[in-house]
Amino acid sequence: MNWLIDAHLPARLARLLRERGEDAIHTLDLPDGNRSAAAAILAAAARDDRIVVTKDADFVASFRLAGQPRLCWPFSPSAARSWHSGIPTARKSCRMD
Repeated sequence: MNWLIDAHLPARLARLLRERGEDAIHTLDLPDGNRSAAAAILAAAARDDRIVVTKDADFVASFRLAGQPRLCWPFSPSAARSWHSGIPTARKSCRMD
């Protein structure tokens, strides 16, 4: 799976995913970094077929309107603990729309 970790979440989450063989980037990896507009994040997610991992309700609204991007939302502290115990567990800890 391809992941895009939103600015509200730590960059170390993307690193952890990469260490486990996943394709993951953080908004810091985008041209405008954490200042990337929502439209730029949505475009990057759609272009690279990435699932956006976020705590941001704006992405949920955009998904409902446009059907993009694929989301893993909401991301909670309990979900974060799951990521450390393995990707399959983490996939179950958040909603994939």
